[in-house]
Amino acid sequence: MTIIEKLVYLMEQTGETRTAVSEATGIPYTTIQNIFVRSSSDLRISTLIKLCDHFHVTLDSFARSDVDELEYTSGPYKKTLLSSSEQTLILTMRNSDPVTQDCVYRLLKIENDMPDEKGA
Repeated sequence: MTIIEKLVYLMEQTGETRTAVSEATGIPYTTIQNIFVRSSSDLRISTLIKLCDHFHVTLDSFARSDVDELEYTSGPYKKTLLSSSEQTLILTMRNSDPVTQDCVYRLLKIENDMPDEKGA
């Protein structure tokens, strides 16, 4: 997986645009744009570090083209390597309403540690 593919994936996961990533990282928008237009082989290490810090991924897993699974440094995936479909499921569950979450817990027969709506 290339740096561009990984960046697109991370931006999709966070719902961020190129402008938002530029503003959040302090990387000029033209630099972000050039990553997509030109080859990512001439990126400065400082740019890579800012992107990795922003998305909470390791520099090694982000920069190496022979690595397909991103390794997270913090956040919900720290020390847990998850596939992109597993990450999507987790994020979808987190963003679901309580009724949907309860249905998923019941379907999977997982103990739900969320308080019952009845106050029990």
